[in-house]
Amino acid sequence: MTLADIASLTGAVPRDGADLSYEITNVAPLDHAGPGDLAFLESNKFAEALATTGAVAVLTAERFAPRVPAGVNLLLTREPYQAFVTVARKSGGRGRRGRDGLSLEP
Repeated sequence: MTLADIASLTGAVPRDGADLSYEITNVAPLDHAGPGDLAFLESNKFAEALATTGAVAVLTAERFAPRVPAGVNLLLTREPYQAFVTVARKSGGRGRRGRDGLSLEP
């Protein structure tokens, strides 16, 4: 699933410069995310993990946008968790659930 697909599915607005052709292969928590992973941030409780996340893209609200590191594709949404769940559900039975997330297989 590409970032363009995710933006279309969730209504999230990509930050200028986001690579919408990037293929997301997994959803994971911020602190466990790595290359190819989509994560989300909705709460101040987890905001510190944003600085060191390995996620290639993050769904988050406008208030956290300035904290998203350079090189991380930002998708802005009013409801980051709900958007994250929507992406995870869209993978349906095609995904493989792993220890740290859900693999999104085409």
